Amino acid sequence: MEPLNGHRLIQPSGPLKLGSVEAQQELQYSYFSEWGTTGTENGQFQLPWSLTLDSSGNVYVVDGNNARIQKFDPNGNFIGKWGMGNLSPVGIARDSLDNIYVTAIDNGANIVIKFSNNGTFISRWTVAGPNPQADTQNAIAIDTAYNVYVSSNNRIFKYTNDGQFLFSWGSSGTNPGEFNQIVGMATDSMNNVYVVEKYNYRIQKFTSDGDLVTSWGADCQGRQVFCSEPQGIAIDLMSNTVYVTEYNAGRISVFTKEGQFLTGFNSPSAYGIAVNSDNPGRILVYVSSGLNKILVYQALVNNNPEDAIRQLINDIKNNPEINDRIKASLVRILDLTLRLLTDDNPRNDIAVCILLNSELRIINTYERIHHLDSNTAEQLKMQVNTIKNSIDC
Repeated sequence: MEPLNGHRLIQPSGPLKLGSVEAQQELQYSYFSEWGTTGTENGQFQLPWSLTLDSSGNVYVVDGNNARIQKFDPNGNFIGKWGMGNLSPVGIARDSLDNIYVTAIDNGANIVIKFSNNGTFISRWTVAGPNPQADTQNAIAIDTAYNVYVSSNNRIFKYTNDGQFLFSWGSSGTNPGEFNQIVGMATDSMNNVYVVEKYNYRIQKFTSDGDLVTSWGADCQGRQVFCSEPQGIAIDLMSNTVYVTEYNAGRISVFTKEGQFLTGFNSPSAYGIAVNSDNPGRILVYVSSGLNKILVYQALVNNNPEDAIRQLINDIKNNPEINDRIKASLVRILDLTLRLLTDDNPRNDIAVCILLNSELRIINTYERIHHLDSNTAEQLKMQVNTIKNSIDC
C-alpha cells in the first residue's frame, strides 16, 4: 500500500541534535504523508485509537473496532496484523526489545497482553485495584528499565515486564496527584511518567516512584495549555520533548519536559501519537486520526546540509508522484550542489546558493504549470529553504 500523496520516508540513520529551547521553538511542523481509509481490509481502520513505533520505525496501530493490531513500515506499507479475538484493544506501547504491550477489555476487566513484534503471544495479566471494573480508556507506558505503567479508574499501576505487581498511586479528584479520566501516558529518558487527564485538562509528571514533579494545562488560558480535552501523548527520547494531541481541537501541542510551550500545529481528529527523531534532518510525527487514517507530519532540522541534500535527492527519486523528467531536472541541480559543498571551498558558497535558488524557481515553475501538485511542491520548497538557512544563503 502506498501513502496517499506518494511521499517516501527514509530509514533511520542517526539521532538529531536539537539543542536549545529556542532552536526547538523555531521548528515548523508540516503535513508529510498519510495512509488508511475506513473499512476492514488490510490498511483500513475503524477507530485507530493509539499507535507506537519500534526501533526500526515500524508503526503498530490499535485498530479498535476491528479488534486487531496492524503493523506498517515507516512508509505506511502494510506488513502484517494480528487479531484480539473478543477483546477490545485500547492502548499500546513497546519496550526497548521491541516487545509490544496492548491494554484491552476482557469481560469487564482491564488486562495487559504482551506480544513479540510479529504478534506472537508472550504473556498476559489482569490490572487489579480497589475498583477493578473496566476502564474503557486505560493507557499504558513502558520505561527504559522495562517497568510497565497501566492506568485504570484514575489510578496508575506499576508492574514488571512479566506482570508482577509493584505498587500503584493516585485516586479520583482534581488535586495534585489525583486524576480525572486518564487517557494517555508516556515516559521520558529519565523514566519520569507523564499522565494525560482528559477532564482535568492537564498533564501531570511523576517520578518512576509516583512522586509528583510538575503539572501544566489546567486553567486553559492562551495557547500554552489545553482549551479542549487532551488525548494522546508521546515523548521524543532524544530531547524529552513532549507531544500532546487534542481530539476536539484537532491540534498537536509541543512542550519541553518542564511543560514550557514550544509550538503547535493542526491535525484533524487526533487520537494517538508517536514520534521518530532517529532520522537525518527531520523529525517525523505519526498521528492516528478519527478519520480512520494515519497522518504523518515532519519538522526539518538545520543539521548537516550535505545530509539534507542527500535526503532531498532520495525523497525526489522515490516519490512516484514526480515524473522521471522532472526528477532528472531537480536531481541534476542538487547533485551539482552537493559536489560543490563536499569540495569544502569557501568560494563555492555563492555558487551553492545560486543553485539552490534555481532549484526553487524550477519547483515553482512546475507547480505553476501543474506538473507538481501543491503538497509535493511545498514540501520540496521547505526542504530547499531549510538547506539554504543552514548555509546562510
